[in-house]
Order: sequence, then structure tokens, then C-alpha cells
Amino acid sequence: MISAENVFLDCINSPVRRIYGRVELYENSTHLQTFKHSDKLKSFSVERVGENSKFFGFGICHKLNVKLIDTKRELNITTAHTLEAVFGSGSDYMYPFPIFKITEVHRDENTNELSITAYDALYWCERYTVADLGLPNSYSIGDVAVRIASFLNLPIAYVNVNDNSFAKYYDGGANFEGSETLREALNAIAEATQTIYYINHNWQLTFKRLDRDGEAVLTIDKEKYFNLDSGTNRRLSAVCSATELGDNVIAS
Repeated sequence: MISAENVFLDCINSPVRRIYGRVELYENSTHLQTFKHSDKLKSFSVERVGENSKFFGFGICHKLNVKLIDTKRELNITTAHTLEAVFGSGSDYMYPFPIFKITEVHRDENTNELSITAYDALYWCERYTVADLGLPNSYSIGDVAVRIASFLNLPIAYVNVNDNSFAKYYDGGANFEGSETLREALNAIAEATQTIYYINHNWQLTFKRLDRDGEAVLTIDKEKYFNLDSGTNRRLSAVCSATELGDNVIAS
């Protein structure tokens, strides 16, 4: 979560960092406005929504929560708009997340605070079915994946997929009835190929397989973690942590 622009962070075993964050508003491809902490942006956070009990066979959807202060009531933001979460300053910009489509906008009539919820394109897959893809009579798993990516106007990418699982061919078609949502179809593809799927920062529909032979990203030791027992008298100061540095950052 980035709660403000110009936040100083003391993250795990890292030097002091300065992070600039803002949110950009679009209508189709037209940029309408940029919200910064120095004007209307109060906070924004990005969550990843997915299964908690499976290793593969599911998708991870990004959810954006934005809070804006609109004391003059001059903003007219609707579900026809899209948002982008942006990091950087000057000419040095980063777009680490996909485009977010707005699903809800609520105004607090007492404070004139706008609470906006938006999701990436995977959320909208529930609105379409396999019948909308116009699949041929025979196809491979990869053909269906590419067809769904094209339907979402996205390129496709694969990570740690080094076998022929996406090349499996169904002569006469798979057992789709046509009424399945695109999200259900994606889950079936991920289940069959032992992958998870998500939209990456390059706006690609990505299928990723867990790397069983790779090295650990972070080794847990006592230098980074500690135990806090209830009933003991301890005082904590200047605690700051990051679960995935750059994505989910919390600062006081």
C-alpha cells in the first residue's frame, strides 16, 4: 500500500528509499487527469485476489483501491473510466500494474471523500463465455489460451513452462459446453497445465508454473524476523515491512 507521495521507507535490509506514487484517470485511451498526494490523492493500494488453498489451477486478479478528496465536488468519475497506478517522478515513470477498470465509486457526503474500486481485465472475464470465443471444431490448449488473450486485447506470455502441456490437441474439441465463463475456461487451462495465470506489468496474460528447482527468493533468519510474546513489556518503534518490495509496501 502506498499511502502518500514522497514516503520514506526503511525496508528489510535496504537503504532509505523514496517512492513517488500517483493515479492516472483515463476515458478509453484519453488521459483525463493525474491525482497526486499534493492535490486530491489521499491513498491507494493494490491487492492480489486469488485462491489460498491451491498451488495451481487458478488466476490472480489485481484490485485497486483509491481514496480521493474532492471538497469542491468537481470530479465526475464513473465506471466508464479506467485507472493506472504509477510510480516515479519527472520523466522516470514506472507502470508496474495492468490497467484497472472501475467497478464502484462511492462519495462520503460528510467529507467529500471518493472511494473507488477497480480491477484488472481478469475480473471482467466473468461477463463472457466460451461461446463468445468462436472456437473452431478442433484446437489445442494453447489455441484457447491465445484466443482468450486476444479477446481481452492482451498478448500472452509463459513463465517456467518448458514442456508441451499447452500443445495438447483436442480433435473435435474439449468438453466445453459453451456456457462456461472465460474465467472458468482459464481455470481449466491452468489446471491442465499445472500453472497459475495473471496479467503482468507488461499487460500480458501470463501463465506461470511454480519453479520447483529454483532457489528461495528470501531466506528467513533471525536478522529479518523476531517473535513478540504477549504479556511481555516491549516497545516497538519505526517498524516498516514489505511482503513483495515495490508492490505491497506499508509505511508509517
